[in-house]
Amino acid sequence: MFKKAYSFNKEIEKMQSNSLARSKNLSTSLPDNLSNIDINKQMLIHKLPFIASIEVSLQVAENAINKLLNSIREDKWLDHIEDTEYTWRNIEDKKLKTPQDLWDLRCCITEQTLISMRYDINEHNRNTEKYFYFVCYIQTIPIGIIQLKHYDIEKQNSLTVNNLITHPGIKNCSYLLMEKAVNKSYEMDFNGKLQLMTATDELNRVYHRMGFIDNDDYMTLDPNGNNFWTFYTEDEVYKFNNSSILSI
Repeated sequence: MFKKAYSFNKEIEKMQSNSLARSKNLSTSLPDNLSNIDINKQMLIHKLPFIASIEVSLQVAENAINKLLNSIREDKWLDHIEDTEYTWRNIEDKKLKTPQDLWDLRCCITEQTLISMRYDINEHNRNTEKYFYFVCYIQTIPIGIIQLKHYDIEKQNSLTVNNLITHPGIKNCSYLLMEKAVNKSYEMDFNGKLQLMTATDELNRVYHRMGFIDNDDYMTLDPNGNNFWTFYTEDEVYKFNNSSILSI
């Protein structure tokens, strides 16, 4: 897949690549101050034109999660961290976080979120919640996944983003999955509205840049009248305004 030194890179090598950036439970992407840091001189993928995001079945989602998790481990993206759960909590306790801390935090959240998603899938058939999955692919290789949840309660007026993750070597792809979530919400008569909880406060700024606002324990998104989003009436689809992208 995407090795730190190289792997899927025969395709990537031919393209221009920008420096660095990337996507608990719950949702992941990279803070602003990592967008120009070159750690380990890893090649990162930036908005490749042949990326596709599609809705998939539970079985396909499970396969994509396992492939993504295994490739990140096998390609040594996590080799510098002995225990991602412990390291995550240790970094969270720091008042001042270095660029390396933030990079390590992303790596930790990536692994732990994929583990959490795998558990959620195993529990899927024993729950009353409805899950929806979209996977982002480069050709046939999964590079990101979003897990949405619909609670069967009368007062729910939005769809919940339960998890969002992208490969550590990916830049500016999270919004592609969020577009799918917004349009799924619209399809379900929630007017494109979403809610989520972030794994760490470091991620709040990422979702602010996608138009989310803080709302008690949750962050919420209403794409209607939102400068980050446009609704195209002819196609009945919401699109994220690409000019708003800042290392999402």
